[in-house]
Amino acid sequence: MPRRKRAAESAHRCNWCRGRQPSNTVRYSEKLLEASGISVETLDLSEVLGRIGRMKDNDEHAVRKLQAIQKYVSTSGVPQPALLKMAKLGRSWKIG
Repeated sequence: MPRRKRAAESAHRCNWCRGRQPSNTVRYSEKLLEASGISVETLDLSEVLGRIGRMKDNDEHAVRKLQAIQKYVSTSGVPQPALLKMAKLGRSWKIG
């Protein structure tokens, strides 16, 4: 029976891990949107996480987003740091 690769063994072979630029991937739906005159801007997840890390916990947009989350759904039992991260994520992905 062939040995199965573990995720750790496979990860070192990816281009990103070797310091190469990842290839651009475009989903067909993005091409359809662009054909209709809607511009699509790609955003790397590391950029979003970097923005979240730089945001202050008392950022007015994050606080408003957190309030909106708490108004929409019960957040009892959810750790405050996780809620704050969700609120920051809700704001940080927006361009501009």
